[in-house]
Amino acid sequence: MAHIALAWELGGGFGHLSRLKTLAGELLAAGHQITLIARHLEPAREVFSPLFQQFGRVGYVQAPFYNGHLPNSLEQTPAYVHVLFNVGYGDSEVLGRLVSNWHRLLCELKPDMLIADHSPTALMVSRDMAIPRINFGDGFTCPLPTYPLPTLHNALPRSVIENDEAHVLSDCNEALEAQGISPMKELADIYRVNETFLMTLRELDHLGSRPQVNYGGVLFPESVQFEHQKPVWPPVYGPKIFVYLKPREYLAAQLEVLEQTGLPVLACIPDVPFALVEKYANRPYVKLLHKPLNTGLALREAQLVVSHGGHQLTAECLMAGTPQIHLPLHLEQQLLAHRCRKTNCSRFAHPSELGLVLPQVLENLQNISHRAQQRAFQISRHQQKHSLGRCIALINYWLTG
Repeated sequence: MAHIALAWELGGGFGHLSRLKTLAGELLAAGHQITLIARHLEPAREVFSPLFQQFGRVGYVQAPFYNGHLPNSLEQTPAYVHVLFNVGYGDSEVLGRLVSNWHRLLCELKPDMLIADHSPTALMVSRDMAIPRINFGDGFTCPLPTYPLPTLHNALPRSVIENDEAHVLSDCNEALEAQGISPMKELADIYRVNETFLMTLRELDHLGSRPQVNYGGVLFPESVQFEHQKPVWPPVYGPKIFVYLKPREYLAAQLEVLEQTGLPVLACIPDVPFALVEKYANRPYVKLLHKPLNTGLALREAQLVVSHGGHQLTAECLMAGTPQIHLPLHLEQQLLAHRCRKTNCSRFAHPSELGLVLPQVLENLQNISHRAQQRAFQISRHQQKHSLGRCIALINYWLTG
């Protein structure tokens, strides 16, 4: 059977790994070999460990990525080219290393197919390889291959965006030439692939609803993930609040706001500071977890979710009929929060403003819950199962074509 490389270059959280795991399970069951090229290896091994134990045909490789702060990084990213600029494409030396490392890695692995989840450099350097290439992800990670690449907000005129694309394109082609890879005519060539699997809902397309596009729905693992981390709520009465936040500037203040509600709060905070773990060790209302849990089980019991608005969790909440408060940290999450707000099932605010929006939501929770449950009825999981089958059928087509 085929050797398929799954690449994850950009983005954090478990959303990328979760949907890749779901796809990988089907591919492994069909007899294929999988190599996961992962941005973060430790959580990748944790998420994929049930598949490794069951099938054994899973390899793990560190993905090349840039994790620094460019001296000329942009505070605002009004167009998709600026997103690429800030992840390393804005520095010719950094870009050259990314292109060189990805090219060398893929040449060493020699996969029969590349499936990329938010991995633009992997897609760019693999254009000359005689293998099928699939872009796999959500509305933000799978932009339409247009010229110029999509605008994210209207802060700059088109002429400026086109000029910025020209500069980044020149640096990309210089890096590609150094590896003997053919140049691109425009940055959109990165996203011109054999197939795009847009695994999201029309309501949650970051870049707005696209005509004549097949929305594949959101993939959730069939098996229980993080089975040892089942939700155990604080033993107090009231609507249960599930929290998934990162240890950022306002976290301590956010936890205080949540504690003051007097409601049962289960807060999953990866890499939470030890000082906060100690502080909340014996608090009656807030229970802190530093490892991921099975969010599906938590959402069955939660009446409200507070998060930064990652795509996977937002979609799970929407499909479960659970109201949400989004506290976005960056533009991708802001775009998604804005889209989700249009469903009337969520609210969003700056991370420092949880104390303002939370009382409003709790006061109107019954009405928001009713709307969220109505929306959930409109979104069928049949679409998800059908779309996964469609993905596998298209993968088989390209492998045998």
